[in-house]
Amino acid sequence: MRRIASRSTALLVVIVFGTACASYKGRTMSAPTAGAMPGWRVDGDVGVGADVYAAGQRQKAAFDADLSKDAILAVHVLVENQGARRLTVRPSEMILTLADNRQIASTPSSLVAAKVGEDDNVIGFALGFGLIGYLAASSAEERARADRVRDYRDKEFPEVTLTPRRSAHGVVFFVPPPATPAFDTATLTIKAIDADDASSRSIGVPLTGLGFLGGKRDEIASATSPARGTSAALMAPPSPNAPPIVGIWSGSLVPPRTGAVPPVTGRPTTLKIYEDGDTLRWAMEVENDVGSGAGTVEQTDDGIVLRGKTVGRTPMTIVYKVTMTGRTLEGSGLGADNRVYLLSLRKR
Repeated sequence: MRRIASRSTALLVVIVFGTACASYKGRTMSAPTAGAMPGWRVDGDVGVGADVYAAGQRQKAAFDADLSKDAILAVHVLVENQGARRLTVRPSEMILTLADNRQIASTPSSLVAAKVGEDDNVIGFALGFGLIGYLAASSAEERARADRVRDYRDKEFPEVTLTPRRSAHGVVFFVPPPATPAFDTATLTIKAIDADDASSRSIGVPLTGLGFLGGKRDEIASATSPARGTSAALMAPPSPNAPPIVGIWSGSLVPPRTGAVPPVTGRPTTLKIYEDGDTLRWAMEVENDVGSGAGTVEQTDDGIVLRGKTVGRTPMTIVYKVTMTGRTLEGSGLGADNRVYLLSLRKR
């Protein structure tokens, strides 16, 4: 009888959790048309349109989240090549310019999904249902996070070369830094590059209805520093079956630029990934402590994610999304300061 009751309890936990918060429910976004885009502009043989996904039901339906809660802006962009030459367009080169001339670079969808996808219900179910609840919640959260990452990536504006009379569309995300004041209007600048002679032009599209309420400061204030120093586990040699990512990686980390200031040069960086029982952990040391920190490593079908906290003058939470190619590790991180950090390392 006890076994039956135990199984019934486990099943009830799974059912309760499954109905409570387990799934990601983003919907497909339809392709826009030039005439229906709120901010349509034509510059020579290039047409550009933009549509802001402001907070509300429309945003919830598309991204299954209130992005404004995490200080995230989403803009649906359409680019048409109306000429006879090939044009290259990259979301990484799209910029928001505010009335005071602050510039905000776009943020990759993978980092946005990682920032939005945290689920506090895991803790609640652990407290309410013990180990069974924790395992059910963790598994469901991981599935939902993977679904969110894939969906945001599918909706993101692609890096594309448009042949004559072709178009492309997708969402471009922006995460203003904490010091950014509230704003409702901005200018989206899109660069169109001639694929044959590398000449380019920048097209500005005025945006309204952004409804940005100001950068979040509480995340930085509440973040705590991870323990520093080298542990015995970190120094121990990896096990024979350790994954290839385990080891010491050296290279550079490029801190984010501020406003219109060009990006600074990369700072010498050492990343150590090591085994701690069944958990992979990371510890990173960066010159001047900018980006130094520690945390845990997750390996999924969509890539490698390093989650943790930084140390230094302003401790904060941070998420790095990296790709390993042979002995090279490259990617970017998004901190609680809502700025993007670029990472490029090579295994020793």
